[in-house]
Amino acid sequence: MSKAAELAALIGSQSSLSNRNLIINGAMQVAQRGVDINSLGENAYSIDRFRTRTYGGDGRFDYDQVTDVVPSSTFKYAAKYTVSTAATDVGSFGYSVQQVIEGHSIAQLRIGRSDAKPFTISFWARSSVSGTYSSGVATNSGDISFVTEFTLVANTWKYISYTVPAYTTSVPTNLNETNGNGLFFTVIGLASQTSKETSTLDAWQSGNFAFSSNQTNFMSATARTVHITGVQLEVGEQATPFEHESYAATLQKCYRFFHFVGGDTTYQTIATLTNFTGGQAVGLYQHPVEMRAAPTISKSGNWAVLGGNTSVGQTVSADQNSPKTLQIGFSDGSGGTSGYSTTLRASNDINFRLTFSSEL
Repeated sequence: MSKAAELAALIGSQSSLSNRNLIINGAMQVAQRGVDINSLGENAYSIDRFRTRTYGGDGRFDYDQVTDVVPSSTFKYAAKYTVSTAATDVGSFGYSVQQVIEGHSIAQLRIGRSDAKPFTISFWARSSVSGTYSSGVATNSGDISFVTEFTLVANTWKYISYTVPAYTTSVPTNLNETNGNGLFFTVIGLASQTSKETSTLDAWQSGNFAFSSNQTNFMSATARTVHITGVQLEVGEQATPFEHESYAATLQKCYRFFHFVGGDTTYQTIATLTNFTGGQAVGLYQHPVEMRAAPTISKSGNWAVLGGNTSVGQTVSADQNSPKTLQIGFSDGSGGTSGYSTTLRASNDINFRLTFSSEL
């Protein structure tokens, strides 16, 4: 082979290994909501794109983004979950850490067709409790699922890797390959829910299962900890080295599901608005990237206006809400002059947040 051909082959092989991880923020580097959040319950997001599941149970987690306990120098961060409230209802309810993968991302897997592809999941995990833990995936509405199990030795990092075979039987009834729930990926099960427990392992099956029947009850006592990082899901039957990407690249992917304004300065500008009545003003807000869907909007802290001769109200309003832009405004103020512009900004509050969420 000529040098030119060797170079072309090398470039081709490197290109084929890029953009292969269907998991967003698997290196646990983006933490828009914070690096320390307490008392997480059902569907509570912690580090970006990862959420805790309690399925309605009474157990709770504290979360931290940490740098002091990682599997190797390859990883700067890990997500740490600590039992803050022990669960008294294991069996009736289950507990886990999960990421929901958007339907657009899993379309390439061709689930249910004759040309369906296998995929491989890999990650690092560490628990303060020795035992058997679960991991797996389920399609939208739990039409079909795949569960595996692995063992951990207390306070010891372990590299977990398993391959999910191609599913060619039929297209699941509720399979979503657009902007909805594509795959529910249980990174690690922490206590089993009887109705979601199975002894059928390492194979696709009908039904919504997430836990092995051998699952350890990690949630039975407070102060227990579990760490995860290096989470990857890729097409094929071979686990390849973790695909590291820049913080900026990961952040842009996370913005599709969640972003916020605030926290940069005490009087941070939010938007320029125009009064259309004495107590109401509206203006354009453009998201940094196209969001998955029209977001849910929430506000914490106080805002004020600069100019426009308006006494600002604190009620956030949104109209023409879309994944790209929205008409944002405030109401319940007074003193504004119709047709005059005003600058909406934080009111001497570094903790002010205006959040936009289209999480799955």
